This record gives sequence, C-alpha cells and structure tokens, in this order.
Amino acid sequence: LIGYEAGLDIEGSQTATDGTVAVGYSALKALTTGSKNIAIGYEAGLAIDSDIGNTLLGYEAGQSLTGGSAHYNTAIGGLALTSASTVSTKNTAIGYTAMTGLGGGTVTDCVAVGYSALGGGLTTGATGAVAIGASALTALTSGAKNIAIGHQSMLTNTIGNRNIAIGYGAMDDTDDTF
Repeated sequence: LIGYEAGLDIEGSQTATDGTVAVGYSALKALTTGSKNIAIGYEAGLAIDSDIGNTLLGYEAGQSLTGGSAHYNTAIGGLALTSASTVSTKNTAIGYTAMTGLGGGTVTDCVAVGYSALGGGLTTGATGAVAIGASALTALTSGAKNIAIGHQSMLTNTIGNRNIAIGYGAMDDTDDTF
C-alpha cells in the first residue's frame, strides 16, 4: 500500500485482503475484506470494500465499485468505470471515460474500448454490450447484447437490443425501433 489513505480501512494483518495492491491517494481506501484487488491511481477503487478481483488503473478508475458484488472488473484509463456501483461484474473498460455512465442495476459482461465507449447511463438491461471505438454505443442505457465497432458507431442507440454495427458512424442515428 503506497499513498495517503491507500487501503486505509484494512485492519492489521487482515488475510481476507490477500493479493491486494493499492498505489495512489485513497486507492482502495474503503477495502475491508475484498481480496485480489489492484488499484493504481488517484482514488482508484475508492469505495471497494469486500469486492474481489478488480484491476483498476487510472485517475478515479472504478471509483464507485462497492457492495460486495462488484467482482472481476477491469478498468484502465482516467475515469474508466468510475460510476459503476453494486452488482457490476466481469466488465472491461479501457480508455478515458469508458463505461463511465454505469449508474445502477446489474450490468455484467460488457466490454468498452475507446474514449467514452459505453459512456451512457447503463442500467440492468445493458448486459453483454461490446463497444470498440471512441464514443461507440455512448448513449446506450438498457439495450442488451449490442456490438458496435467503429468511431461513433451506434452513437444514439439507447434501448435497441441485439444489433451489430461495424464501421465509422455505423447506425449512428438509429431510433431504437428495429
């Protein structure tokens, strides 16, 4: 543990936090019993308490993950996965503000690669979304199992399900009625 208040809430020789690495101001500050978490960066993993197996690298990456059910997430980049909270599992966010809008509900198995990819206010229905490219699927809220590959692909899709868009701006002006 390196940094002011990094791992602050870990008690003494707590074996329940084995495999933990926290580097940076308030990185994993709230951690009590969660193991195998790695957080590097200012307030990375700030709220994680009993969650397991998260890898967070960047300014405020995974900052709000908490609740004992936010397991096995990977966030690389400033503000990546920063708004995710309880029951956010097995998500991968790579890029500045990737998956930053994840606000509530059970969101699992999503992949966001690129600036602001999957940056919308994701809810329970968004499970299984894949967004690769800057601003890909950035407005998505509850549409499930969408795949968007390319800069601003599926840019305005909010609730459409099971769509595939490949290419620069592909399906960027959809109205969710497919």
